[in-house]
Amino acid sequence: MGRRRRDRPRRIAQLSLAFDHRVCDGGYAAGFLRRVTALIEHPLRAFVKV
Repeated sequence: MGRRRRDRPRRIAQLSLAFDHRVCDGGYAAGFLRRVTALIEHPLRAFVKV
């Protein structure tokens, strides 16, 4: 029985963000972290409007 695609090893990097809840709402921080993650995964998107 062959290995399925999801069972293959892959590289994973953990990314975390620290912020002050008194200054910034958690939703904004999560959105920022999602954007940073997307740019790390697809760096050319930083130069092309998507």
